[in-house]
Amino acid sequence: MLIVYAAASEAEQPRLGMVVSRKVGNAVARNRWKRLIREAFRLVQHQLPRHVDLVVLPQRGARPDLGRLQASLRTLADRARPNSHL
Repeated sequence: MLIVYAAASEAEQPRLGMVVSRKVGNAVARNRWKRLIREAFRLVQHQLPRHVDLVVLPQRGARPDLGRLQASLRTLADRARPNSHL
């Protein structure tokens, strides 16, 4: 559902960046993705690794769903966690 890139950061809490291209859909679809990704991040940010910057891209053809986005963010952030600063 998501592609997550992670980089080490000096920030105390995880930070979020998004890339939602036109391949995902029209403006309404892109804005929905962005709203749901932000909300999912807000709800799980305290469960994510500290000192990490995340860049999130939705996969083409996936449908946005808040519960699945939360689960994806948690598991993919743990897998993509950079080794420095942790």
